[in-house]
Amino acid sequence: MRHLTLLLCLAGLCCHLCLTAQQPVKVNGIVKGIGSGRLLMIVPVNETQTDTIATTDFKESSEFTLEGMVKEPTGVQIILENYSGGFFFFAEPGHTYEACLSNGNDSYIRGEGLQADWLRYLNNIQTISTRRDSLQQIFEQLKAQSKFRSASAANDRLEAYRKESGEQIRQFLASRDDVLKAYIVYTFTCQNELDAAGSLEQYADLGPQAQKSIYGQMLAQRAKRLDAATTGKPAPDFTLDTPDGKSITLSSVEARIKIVDFWASWCGPCRLNNPKLKEIYAAYKDKGLEIIGVSLDTDKRRWTDAVAKDGLPWIQVSSLKGWKCPVASLYGVSVVPAMFVIDASNNIIATGLKGDALEQFIARTLEQQ
Repeated sequence: MRHLTLLLCLAGLCCHLCLTAQQPVKVNGIVKGIGSGRLLMIVPVNETQTDTIATTDFKESSEFTLEGMVKEPTGVQIILENYSGGFFFFAEPGHTYEACLSNGNDSYIRGEGLQADWLRYLNNIQTISTRRDSLQQIFEQLKAQSKFRSASAANDRLEAYRKESGEQIRQFLASRDDVLKAYIVYTFTCQNELDAAGSLEQYADLGPQAQKSIYGQMLAQRAKRLDAATTGKPAPDFTLDTPDGKSITLSSVEARIKIVDFWASWCGPCRLNNPKLKEIYAAYKDKGLEIIGVSLDTDKRRWTDAVAKDGLPWIQVSSLKGWKCPVASLYGVSVVPAMFVIDASNNIIATGLKGDALEQFIARTLEQQ
């Protein structure tokens, strides 16, 4: 009942924004190792959107200043235009930060308040990781030397340290109710690819202030989005174009069973999965199976070349927006391949199946209809 109540409230919580006045956030710093370019200061708006709140040009080893406006504490990325990656820090309204941006270990963004707490947390995590790796190495060396009694004792020390360090992190999170905690929990949820129920549980365990923060809202959005693509729920409808520009709407595709297959030309496991998928399609297409391949490519030629090379005979569609594909977001897809089996009434009846397990499910379901 707790989860149901929370789900019913997510729409309102996702739209919540603190109605405080905007205040400036300033970063003074220097860029090393790059001759010149442009810096952007970016903040999250929701799960899929960001906002650029400040930009400035820079020259190597010369000082820069970025100043943007925020109305609540938030995570910020400073990125170099046309470069991958970025520099993350926690910004609070009215605060000023000092930065050194480079590809080396001398990079930093320093400031008081949340950013200082964040840097202490990262340092603690690094210390824990180094100690854990050292204990793991000792255990592996003793085991390789067949010193099993010593290896067993080393493993006991390793497990004890894992529990101790895990408890330290839990205590740190339990002591906070803010955007920093929400960010850590949201990142953990995404990295571990928790489903709708897991995401909702993580959201429910946040305090009220963390829930109201931008990352709390994003966690709520994730839970709601993933819940929409859960087995037993109606399949989120969508319309995308085929390579020749024809619009295909999922609900308009008539079939006893449909497979929505999220894939991409650059995805090795997807390509390796295609021969088995072709076998399934050949065996059951005349019995009512249809497949809709949703490509997460951005390059049309690479997409169509992969379709031709792999000889994929079923419906192919794409937004050509890569991971920004709105349909991938609708279905909560964070890795490919990802498959959703849908019945004639456009309800999701299975997820996560591949290979022989997928074929057996298709065969059994068609026989039962």
